[in-house]
Amino acid sequence: MRRKFSPQSVMFSLQPIANSSGAAMVFVLVVAVIGAIVMASIFFTSRLTIKKGGARREKVAALNIAEAGKESFYARLLNDQYFSLLPNTSVMVFDNELFGNGMFSVQCITTSNIDTVTVRAWGREGPNCVKLEIRAAVTSGLPLNFTGNIGGAVTSRYNVDLTGGITIDGRDYDSLGNHVGDGVYGISTCMSLSQNGTSKVGGRGVAPVDKDNISTVRSTVCNEMAPITTAFSSPEAFLGLPAGSLDQFKTATLDESFEGIFYVEDDVGPLHLENASGILIVHNSTSTAELKINSDGNFKGLIICDVMNKINGTVDILGAVVTLGTAKNSEFGNGDATLRYSSQVLSNLIYYCKNVKKGLSELSWKEMECE
Repeated sequence: MRRKFSPQSVMFSLQPIANSSGAAMVFVLVVAVIGAIVMASIFFTSRLTIKKGGARREKVAALNIAEAGKESFYARLLNDQYFSLLPNTSVMVFDNELFGNGMFSVQCITTSNIDTVTVRAWGREGPNCVKLEIRAAVTSGLPLNFTGNIGGAVTSRYNVDLTGGITIDGRDYDSLGNHVGDGVYGISTCMSLSQNGTSKVGGRGVAPVDKDNISTVRSTVCNEMAPITTAFSSPEAFLGLPAGSLDQFKTATLDESFEGIFYVEDDVGPLHLENASGILIVHNSTSTAELKINSDGNFKGLIICDVMNKINGTVDILGAVVTLGTAKNSEFGNGDATLRYSSQVLSNLIYYCKNVKKGLSELSWKEMECE
């Protein structure tokens, strides 16, 4: 018997098929939308990661450039190519110096003690800028320990004679020549002082006075019959160094603008000083080497000689003078020279010596916002 199908039965049988196709299409659309969202997320995440990675690389590049600037300054300082380390100064050592694809700037800042410096280094590449601030200690391969042996602007093992119009001032001055404190004696000698002419002596807060007015302040500005110590036995002993430490600085010639430690074993003079600085030593094995200065220039530092054989002219000495000899009086005068004591110059003496190797030790390091 043949079965008959009605239109209604056909429609009824096709309805599940139609519902199944619609659901599949919806599922496909949902999957497509989710896939598109995932792909877009991956795309944007990748772009952001690449962008952040690029920015990070650019910042690292700027940081490396700043470090390069800092190291360039260190190299100049340690290799004696840069000597503007003066107290209480701020110096732009490099200003927009080209380096690779960027540039660096370096600033050096000192306080009253120049054994510690603050170094600011900027590194720039494109729009990126990194600023570093480093505090560093400047050290020396020749540590000096002598300031306790300084009794006056002139410290002498033997008699001291003042003549002419010379002024010996033991009051304290900074490295720029500004009066900053009471200081020490003008003359400190293990023997006695003889004052003549219009020469003047001051110290320990008392302004320089001539021979007619020194009697009431003599014990304040002058220390006579001071104790004899082993510090007077040699320049090394006075500076607190082992015997032979200064042999490397011995020389037969002196330039009028010398900067450093120079050690001469013969008589010297008349010596003309022209913006000289450091430590000048005139000494021989018998402690009889004489130094004579005839100059209108200036000197910052310490002079150690066996015998001073006059300081003529108008030379300005800022620091101190030491005499070690015992065979002949040391004579200061026959001119209008000025010798002023400076604890700042003496405390930082090694930094006036270009021929002494320096060292650096970083005390702190931090990254700061660029201005």
